[in-house]
Amino acid sequence: MTAFGARSTRSTGRFDVPAAVMAVLATVVVEAVAAVAHPASTMAGAEAITVLVQLPAAVLVGLRKRRPLWLVAATFLGTVALLVLTLAGVAADRFPGDAVTVFVPVITPVAVYAAAAYPASPRRAVPMLAALFLVASRPWDPHPAVVTVAAVVVGLPAVLGLYVAARRRLIAELIERAEHAEREQAMLAERARADERARLAEEMHEVVTERVRQMLAGAERLPGEPARHMIDAGRQVLAELADLVAALRADLPGEQAAATVSSLEQLAEESAAVGLPVELVHDGDIGDLSPAVHRTVHRVVQESLTNVRKHAPGARTQVRVSRHGGRVRVVVRNSPPASRGGDAELAATGSGLGLRGLRHRVELVGGTVRAGREPDGGFAVDAVLPDFVPAPTGGGLA
Repeated sequence: MTAFGARSTRSTGRFDVPAAVMAVLATVVVEAVAAVAHPASTMAGAEAITVLVQLPAAVLVGLRKRRPLWLVAATFLGTVALLVLTLAGVAADRFPGDAVTVFVPVITPVAVYAAAAYPASPRRAVPMLAALFLVASRPWDPHPAVVTVAAVVVGLPAVLGLYVAARRRLIAELIERAEHAEREQAMLAERARADERARLAEEMHEVVTERVRQMLAGAERLPGEPARHMIDAGRQVLAELADLVAALRADLPGEQAAATVSSLEQLAEESAAVGLPVELVHDGDIGDLSPAVHRTVHRVVQESLTNVRKHAPGARTQVRVSRHGGRVRVVVRNSPPASRGGDAELAATGSGLGLRGLRHRVELVGGTVRAGREPDGGFAVDAVLPDFVPAPTGGGLA
């Protein structure tokens, strides 16, 4: 029965027909062996009756993973029924008074193991297992050997089931932590690539536009119609170059997301995927902000959530974006961390200039930013920006 009880199935959501059939056959075979060992009986058909009271529990073995408590309940009722039949004299000759006998169904070890290994609510299984052991050990007629056998039949499968359940939970937790770490690493790598591409785009824009401006400055000192054509062409080149670099930056994951209001929802989803749920609150329409402000709002939220994941893992985090009176306010606030310290490896990543660079970026579009501790021990980043910044025609790219 131990080997049968340890048999596993890949389908935990369906009825395990082979297991139920094996349980029924095991019950019939064991009762047949008992009938051969004790042929005398005070009542005809006692063997058939003892098999019938055990059949419901044997059939429910097919649901041992999906409904383990049903199986334990049926086993408990079968134990009570066997005990009543014995006390009523139905099978008294088969189990003499001086015999060390535990009146439990044949599949009891399987039921106990399932209740310990597969329950959706372990607390509900404890009283049922305790009641099963109590009835099986017969405290009203104490016998050390009976108590010992009951402890083996009920206790050992329970301990084995608890071990398997704990091992399964540990493996699931390790897998989840590994997946979170992998997603976090992928996000950091993607952000590093995006930042590098944005840096190269800005450097290219600055170098080329500076050269074109120098050419225009020289052309403005020249007389005649060709000089005016050169100036017009130079200005057109600057405008097209600004559009080209903006399109290049829009291909970056962060910048492309920043072009739409849904970018903040995407950041919240990405944060939740790595174990930091975020409450996102909108107050006012931010769908028509200028591109530079959109990108800055996106970067404020992105940098703030990254800092929360680094230094306050598990903290409750809220992102509030509001727009009133021509100003956009972004507040990212987190509660004190759920655990002390944080992820040392993640906290060690980056340049350490995140908030300083964020302040510089906000000031470039005419905004202000404040970051600091809250009275409750949490942390807040509060940025206020204009809701419109003109797109550059020949200057730097916001």
